[in-house]
Amino acid sequence: MERKEILIGLNEALEDMMDDSVEENTFIEDLKKWSKLSTDGLAEVLEDQFNVVIDTDDIDDMEKVEELIDVLEQEL
Repeated sequence: MERKEILIGLNEALEDMMDDSVEENTFIEDLKKWSKLSTDGLAEVLEDQFNVVIDTDDIDDMEKVEELIDVLEQEL
């Protein structure tokens, strides 16, 4: 799956939880504020959308959505 497709899927997965879309340069910290989504909640959303398991500790260490896309790209 290409990065662009992953970003589209990520936005689709988070659509109900936030008022705005994310880009690769979006900070994860901001994403949590926009969506009021916990790290565990984000991990669940990713598992549902992409059928992958991502360690919540890995998400906690990420700063930008591009890092999340990097991990998803490797898992898919």
